[in-house]
Amino acid sequence: MICTRCGARNTDTARFCKKCGNRLEPQRPAQGRKKGIIIGFIAAMILIACGGIYIYAGKACSPEESLDCMLDRLAKRDVMGAFGECVFTPEEQASIDRALYSGDIDNMVPDNISEVLTSSFVRFEKVYESGPYLDTETMRQAKDVSFNASIAGPYGSNVDIVTMTFVESSDKFLGIFPKWKMKGSSLDDFLY
Repeated sequence: MICTRCGARNTDTARFCKKCGNRLEPQRPAQGRKKGIIIGFIAAMILIACGGIYIYAGKACSPEESLDCMLDRLAKRDVMGAFGECVFTPEEQASIDRALYSGDIDNMVPDNISEVLTSSFVRFEKVYESGPYLDTETMRQAKDVSFNASIAGPYGSNVDIVTMTFVESSDKFLGIFPKWKMKGSSLDDFLY
């Protein structure tokens, strides 16, 4: 132990300096400070990771992501996968179940939808999103989203403003963040 008054070296167990008699205070190791820095660093990394998850979840659960996923599945003629991106009323679901049972599920979408989606450049740009409200048909939180819909390709060029209703689904990203899915009637309006 080193005396803070005269600088003399003393044994680690000495209570007083052997040269000047000054009371020696045990030196605290610097580990407490290092430990605090490490804990602070870990806390900062956890906050950054949580922020990243929150931002990613906001995009992954958004109406735009649901629409993109549904269009991708329709382009691949995965009708059931596309319907999985929607929320239906009990009556609509019963109609889908009947079509599935009878083997007519592919007839529920236009024959050329896959061709149109794969051979055209389809883009949706969100221009407006309403605040959430209770949808009385599905009894779920809903919001209306308006898109500039542009389709360019062999089927012509078209730009329209399309408004679709999305409802909060029971699916949750990471068990926390609700996913927004297209309401069945909006899908019907979109397809026809």
